[in-house]
Amino acid sequence: MRLDSAYFDVAVCRDCAAPLETPFCGQCGQKRARRLGWKDLRLETWQHWRLFEISSVQTLRRLITQPGYVAREYVMGMRKKHMHPLKLLAFLVVILILVISSNSFLSICSIQAVQMKK
Repeated sequence: MRLDSAYFDVAVCRDCAAPLETPFCGQCGQKRARRLGWKDLRLETWQHWRLFEISSVQTLRRLITQPGYVAREYVMGMRKKHMHPLKLLAFLVVILILVISSNSFLSICSIQAVQMKK
């Protein structure tokens, strides 16, 4: 199938084939499809994979100053203003790996282990 601009000019939902009268499909909610460019790719990537948000900074600051308060608020249902715990864990693991690899900690440990075996 050849995709050109005429393909995207047809006012039909690409998911459910319903006719489109607005920018969003009235049946499935899908946004009207358009030809993707580099700008769209960057925007999609940023929207779906961004990790460093203002809530991340606020959550990390509160975790350092009031760790029990953050956990209590999250459990009590105040989740909008806090970073998701698994996202936070992944972020902190990446930071830990970067710190460990930047100061050669792993190579020092392996050298000490070899020396202890001798």
